[in-house]
Amino acid sequence: GIRNITQAIVTAASQLSMALVTLSGLGLVAGYALGRAGGLMPLAFSARADLRRFRYQDVRAVLRRYWRFPALFAPAALLNAGALALPIICAGLWFDVSAAGQWGMAERVLALPLVIVATALGQVVEARLANHARDRASGCVQFFARVSMFLALFSLLVAAVVLAVAPLVVPFILG
Repeated sequence: GIRNITQAIVTAASQLSMALVTLSGLGLVAGYALGRAGGLMPLAFSARADLRRFRYQDVRAVLRRYWRFPALFAPAALLNAGALALPIICAGLWFDVSAAGQWGMAERVLALPLVIVATALGQVVEARLANHARDRASGCVQFFARVSMFLALFSLLVAAVVLAVAPLVVPFILG
């Protein structure tokens, strides 16, 4: 909680001060980067005692054994983050800054309830799959397939509702 509050305060203060100094969008980007870095400070201080418990040899052994995880998932995470940012960048390039801003605001308004539902559902599915794995029970694949099918159908329903209602509601909410 402290990290989130610190990150939000540092981000807001950095973006405001950088925007006043640079008078461009670069200030917002730099302020965001500073805010993310500022959020690491409370995390580093709280984890300092825990990190002292690990010996250098143990860390090297773990890195040697599990090197594939970051090697495989870091590029995937980078592509995922890029794919999320790409529509706003394209809207800004193809249209104008106003269109990119409206796209960004609409995306944030839609993302909030989806993130809450996805986080809660993800925790439930992860716990259920962990129980299956711990108990060595069968049915993990079937459970995952059922949940994925339900989410795909639910996503189509939500997309249809958003596409039908958005032209009426978004101009009223965002102006």
